[in-house]
Amino acid sequence: RAMPATAYSAIHGRDIRTLKQCPPVIDAMTYGFMILLPCDVVVDKGTFSWDWQIPDPVTENHPRAPLSFHTPGQLAGSPFATPGQAAIKFNSFWTIQIETAGRSSRRIRSIARIFPSGW
Repeated sequence: RAMPATAYSAIHGRDIRTLKQCPPVIDAMTYGFMILLPCDVVVDKGTFSWDWQIPDPVTENHPRAPLSFHTPGQLAGSPFATPGQAAIKFNSFWTIQIETAGRSSRRIRSIARIFPSGW
């Protein structure tokens, strides 16, 4: 809770949102969601690569790569923070569908504050 909502990023030259506002991180840490990547990622001598041929996205500026990163500033105040080191993140292109009547899945960044022990 002490983690700031935004932090300065030298890469972006402005304040950006921290991990505190990253729904996939919150979901994974709170509920254990694990979603497969849409392709295999190879790590060799510190280099990440993949072979994934996808059509141009319909949405402008939508990422095409399965990987991205959180800047060091976004990690400040988290247990993952190492000064000057970014964290890799995986771009999910999947949608989760809940088939049980009366149940739903929502990505709400403040859900841990509303229901600290889960739903």
